[in-house]
Parts: sequence; C-alpha cells; structure tokens
Amino acid sequence: MELFSVHEYREPLIEKIIEQFKFRGGKPLARLMAKEMIRMIDKEEISDVVFIPIPLHWTRKIWRGYNQSEALLMAIKKENPRIKIQTRGLKRIRKTAQQSKLNREERLKNLQNAFEWQGEEIPQKIVLLDDVIATGSTLLGAAEALKKAGCQKVYGLTFAYGSGR
Repeated sequence: MELFSVHEYREPLIEKIIEQFKFRGGKPLARLMAKEMIRMIDKEEISDVVFIPIPLHWTRKIWRGYNQSEALLMAIKKENPRIKIQTRGLKRIRKTAQQSKLNREERLKNLQNAFEWQGEEIPQKIVLLDDVIATGSTLLGAAEALKKAGCQKVYGLTFAYGSGR
C-alpha cells in the first residue's frame, strides 16, 4: 500500500490540531486540514479512484459525535467535487480499543479482522482516508478487508504521520 501524508505528527502545531479535531469537538478544523490534504491528490488521476474514510465503530461514533475521517473526506469533496466517495461499504465490525492508548504490538493485534466490506460492488482503486497514521495498523487492517473483497489497489492518505510507539 502506498501512503501519502501531509505533515509530521511531532510538529507541535500539528499535534495540537489533531488532538483538538479528534478529541475536543474540533470538527470545524476539517476544512483547514482538507485544504492541506487536497494538495496530495493528483488532479489528473482521480477519475478512477474512490475515496473511503476509515470507519469508526458505531459506539465510538456516538461517543465522539462524528467520524473524523468522514468529516475530512466531506471537506475534501467540498474542495474538489470531482472526487468519487463511498462512505457506507467499509464497516468496522467489532469494537476495538482506542489506538492512541496502545503500544505498537497492541495496535497491530487490536485491528486484526476489525473491518469488513459490506457494500455492493467493490471499487478497484481505493484511497483510504484517515487523520493520522502511527503504526499503520488501522490502514493495513482496512486495506486487508478491501483486498479480500476484491479491490486491486489501495492507497492511504492522512493529514499526519508519526512514529507508532
């Protein structure tokens, strides 16, 4: 899986933006973040790609009030209406522990078999969208489910990357 990220998580401002966006009701930050992420999208090669946000388990979505990856995707779609999106096919089928509280080994185990494609026809090229990547376990777990369902190529796009403890 090819991965594209805009910023390094260790930058103090980026860390603050992610924390506010994810844990402190900072949904309005999605537009600012989307403007940065849209630079990573090659305008010529988006016609046959479908963008999919990393899904939250329904209980986490209720607790947080929104899916931060979906909020980012909707803001990106506003910036570039030509992109194709799919928000319902990929599901998180089991509740998992919060990744930010786990070490690398625990994160990898936590996301095993956590995702499943429940949509109709699987797109052949998908960009998985998330706010931040640490170990890659979330994106890899989702990509595995998509490939199992028949997707040919999966890319990852995140606002920030960091080292996964």
